Amino acid sequence: MADRWLEQAREAYVNANDSQTNVALEKSIVSYHKQYSPLDASDDTCRGQDLISNR
Repeated sequence: MADRWLEQAREAYVNANDSQTNVALEKSIVSYHKQYSPLDASDDTCRGQDLISNR
């Protein structure tokens, strides 16, 4: 369900902005995906994320 909402939000953004802005959005999406995909567990278990980097 969350994926569907995100896709609807992305589609609305694309329809409301020019092509240069949309290209920047796609680059950000790819960048975030590369950054967070290693955190994805294959067993669909949420383990959270340590947001404090000074440990």
